[in-house]
This record gives sequence, structure tokens and C-alpha cells, in this order.
Amino acid sequence: MASCLQENPRAVVCILGGSTEWQHLQGLQMEGSVHPVESPTERFGAMRRYVKRYGSLAARLLSSARPGGAAGKLAGMRFYRFTPDRCWFTDNGRGFGHRVQLDLAPPSGAPFPTPHRRSPIA
Repeated sequence: MASCLQENPRAVVCILGGSTEWQHLQGLQMEGSVHPVESPTERFGAMRRYVKRYGSLAARLLSSARPGGAAGKLAGMRFYRFTPDRCWFTDNGRGFGHRVQLDLAPPSGAPFPTPHRRSPIA
């Protein structure tokens, strides 16, 4: 995947709610670019969020004491940042494929919001 992204970092993302019926699907469709997270501070933050979200899996991986085992795989994971440049809200409840484009730009004159950054040591 990494070599494909170096050649063309464009990607699409779809985030849907939990419905299994297509008529009730709602969510986001986004187009944007993907780049690897390179700095150690950002990698640490991404790893921390991954462990927080998938704690039981991460705990199992980290408890592996074998050299080169699962803990090494977790430490060697690559993280990527997706930055959307176009976004749509989709709502099949209003008709199949119904979507409305969302404006990602801040209101005129307003500063673009700075993402909340936590200290890498919590």
C-alpha cells in the first residue's frame, strides 16, 4: 500500500452508521489525500489512540514475549493521515444515493480550527 500511495496519495473514505438495511444507511463519503505519519511524536499519538480503541487486541499483542513476535509487529505498524478535501453527507432515507456536499472551509474571516493536540505523555 505504501508504494501505491507514494505514486498517487489520493483516496476515498466512506463511514456509515450501523444499519444493515440500505434504505436506512447514513454516513459520510470523503475524497482526499493520504500521507504516512512520520514524526515520532505523531506516531506515538497514533499508537496511543489505536491501543485505546482496540485495547484487548493491543494487550494481547504486547503480552507476546517472543522476540520478533506480535509486540514487534505492533511496534512496527505504519500509521497514515487522511486529509479530506471534499465531503458529502449521504442519506438513503431520502432516496438511494442521496447526498449533500459539506463545506470544509471555515466561515469567511474565521481562522481555520487547529486540531486539539495532546501531549505524547498522558
